[in-house]
Amino acid sequence: MNNKFYIHIVILMLIQLFILNNIQVNPYVIVNIYILAIFILPLNIWKAALPIIGFALGFIVDLSIGTLGINAAAATFIAYLRPQLIKVSINQPSINETELKKFNNSSSFLKYILISVFIFNIVLVFIEAFSFQNILSSILRIVLSSITDTILISIYYFIALKSKNNKL
Repeated sequence: MNNKFYIHIVILMLIQLFILNNIQVNPYVIVNIYILAIFILPLNIWKAALPIIGFALGFIVDLSIGTLGINAAAATFIAYLRPQLIKVSINQPSINETELKKFNNSSSFLKYILISVFIFNIVLVFIEAFSFQNILSSILRIVLSSITDTILISIYYFIALKSKNNKL
């Protein structure tokens, strides 16, 4: 991992903690851009470190907004699933060096973001609700939050991370 990666983690966490956690767009929209830090981890990272990193990022967000491990659980789950989600996104049973290069520069990464954000929001909303009584409200929150998160994550990714002068 290079220093640019750490800078982006700090920027994403600062945006989440000081801006997005203090803005309520709609009662049905939960904005979580910090999960991009999990998505941009190097693809050859030690697999046992993924859930630990996911937990740490989610726990920091939980501490800032006063939730009891909801973000930590969802971020840990998405970090744990990350290798399998990447394989599903590129439609390959294993990832080799050429696939790694194609992954960061193709629609496969966008597909990976969509799937991951959707799963993250499913876990987050259902842990928060802890019930299926208001299932339609929960589904609406999942869909609207996933759309919002995907748009904001894509904007940050393609502007800050994929500019010609700033490649990870």
